[in-house]
Parts: sequence; structure tokens; C-alpha cells
Amino acid sequence: MVEQNLANNVIAECEQVLGKVVSVYQAMQKAQQQLNLQLDSNRPASSFKEMDLISRLSAAASEYDRLLVAKLAIIQDTTPQLAALLARRHQMLEELKSYNDTLSAKACNVKALLQHQMTSFKDNNRALDGYRSGTAQGGRIMATRA
Repeated sequence: MVEQNLANNVIAECEQVLGKVVSVYQAMQKAQQQLNLQLDSNRPASSFKEMDLISRLSAAASEYDRLLVAKLAIIQDTTPQLAALLARRHQMLEELKSYNDTLSAKACNVKALLQHQMTSFKDNNRALDGYRSGTAQGGRIMATRA
């Protein structure tokens, strides 16, 4: 009887932790969607806020997952409700990974575009340097008389 009560308590705790981790994963999905919109609109500089949020949410989810794994190790059987929550968690993790793969590809494209632009700027500066005279950098072309 005592073992059953302990198992029930641990299952209830697992359900609470799963509820929290699922809400964190939902927040991560929203942040990923926002980041995706920003990458699509060619505003990569404004995406740092979402990347930071995703990083913080990921750290929180990791803590909840560690706690969950420790509690699941204690119990031997699961309830249908707990099994459904675990399945939902697994599904959300798959969705997050898939969306993250898409975002990673977009981020690589943005990075390549920015690298191309930087190279173009450097090439343009080198071309402009050819038009500058040696005297224009530190002296005057015409001498002034006093």
C-alpha cells in the first residue's frame, strides 16, 4: 500500500513536470515561428531576441527533462494519462527538431548572403582605393600660398 501511494505520488509529479515541459516546448515553437518570420523578412539582426529566448527555454526544458527522467526511473508502470503526456512530449520534440532543421538551413543561407555582401564591400573598397591619389590621403593636390 505504501509503495502504491509512493508510485501514485511520483506519477502525479511526473504529470506536473510534463505539463511544465510541454508549455516550455510550446513557447519554443512560438519563438521559432517568430524567428522564421524574421529570417524570411531579411531582418536577421532583429532575430537575436528570439534566439536568446529559445536558448533560455531550451535550458529550462533540459532541467525539466532531467527531473522527469529521475522520476520516471522510480516508477515501473505508467498511467494512460502519463503515457499520453509522454507521447505528446515526444511529438513536440520531433516537431521542434524538424523546425530547427529548417531554421538552421535558413540561417546558413542568411550567413552566406552576408558573407557575399561583405566580400562585395571589400572588393568595392579596393576598387575605390585605386581612384584615390596618394596626396588625397594626407595632403593636398594644390599647394596653397600664404
